[in-house]
Amino acid sequence: MTRTVTALLTLARIDTEQAIFAHEPIDVSEVILDVIERLVPLPKDIR
Repeated sequence: MTRTVTALLTLARIDTEQAIFAHEPIDVSEVILDVIERLVPLPKDIR
């Protein structure tokens, strides 16, 4: 529930242009691996 409220507050700030964004370099491969880990479920016997 907290994550939902936080996400809604963030969206509201973006919508009212109160959000501050910092541009910084990121490791794209790290982001991709994180997404894969979240989206691909592990077989039950590996857990």
